[in-house]
Amino acid sequence: MVFSKNVNCCPYCGGTSKTIFRISSGIFKKCRKCDLIFRHRKRAPNYGGLVSLYGVDHFGRDSVEHQAQNRIVVFNHLLDEIEKVKKSGKLLDVGSGSGLFLRAAKERGWQVKGVEPSAKSARIASRKLGLDVVEGTLKDLRDNAKFDVITMINVLDQSGEPWRELDEARGLLKDRGVIFIRVPNGQLHSLLVRVGARVAINDRFRKYLVFHEYSFTAKFLSRLLRDKGFKGVIIRSSPPSQGDRYDLFVSSEAAKCIKAVLNAVAQFTEALTFKRIHLGTSLESMAVSGGD
Repeated sequence: MVFSKNVNCCPYCGGTSKTIFRISSGIFKKCRKCDLIFRHRKRAPNYGGLVSLYGVDHFGRDSVEHQAQNRIVVFNHLLDEIEKVKKSGKLLDVGSGSGLFLRAAKERGWQVKGVEPSAKSARIASRKLGLDVVEGTLKDLRDNAKFDVITMINVLDQSGEPWRELDEARGLLKDRGVIFIRVPNGQLHSLLVRVGARVAINDRFRKYLVFHEYSFTAKFLSRLLRDKGFKGVIIRSSPPSQGDRYDLFVSSEAAKCIKAVLNAVAQFTEALTFKRIHLGTSLESMAVSGGD
């Protein structure tokens, strides 16, 4: 899929789009055809420029959060889901940050490797945790290794061209290899930001609504994976991380309880609607490389 040169069109499929909301970080549009939500720009995003931005600034600022112990619950859940399909083997984590997920996987017997655009985070993972993490992106991997599993945890929506990332990833997977993706739930976040524009909403709550270069709905994520040759696509709500980073709740225990209730509601809704409605704040998807 070639990136559209017409910024009024969908950058993935070239379909027509409509503006769905405006926030301080920009105008966001939604493709009428493939359902991709994307930031409107006067010029198409430059892949190298975005890698530079996230490599120097973004991941460096977030590396402490990536290390926070309240994320271990999510990481263990992701590994539980992966191990239902693949019990062990070689795992590559894309956008591995400072290595907490890789460490959790290694402790469970996986042979792990990471790739991370932030030099600071890559150094933390390599020097402090003793992990094999390459600074850069997928195209910087030089050893021609093939992996049983590739994970992309909260990174694909920040890529300049996420479809290109999936092309690279598929080329690094063994036949019948598994790709596991976690992204913010674009459908839910865009709905909440539009509701918030009509009613008074706490500024701290807005920080939970995540919008990077792209925002993925379940419909778009499913199409993207199938377009890229993946099979057996599964998409569901992903449980939230623990803690209360923005002090929205009265206590950490209150945050834990409320998040547990919301996650239960999301899971129940998916079961009731046969996975047609996703109310989790994040989506997770797993698919298998079908070979050529």
